[in-house]
Amino acid sequence: MKIIDFKDMRLSHIMRNLHRDIGYLVLGITLIYCISGTILLFRDKGVFVYKCPIGTSFGPGRKRAWSS
Repeated sequence: MKIIDFKDMRLSHIMRNLHRDIGYLVLGITLIYCISGTILLFRDKGVFVYKCPIGTSFGPGRKRAWSS
């Protein structure tokens, strides 16, 4: 594996690599922003809601630990 020595690289090569890496970062942040915005848009429409029945049974003579 070759170790990169920045003293041997030209400024244009360094700037090109930096521009590429910043572009990937901006693309990733944009995709996350897009996905979270889509989720927030459909959160009130019940798209992400599913029914999960939870049943509780108590034996004879047992009460709930909380009172309502």
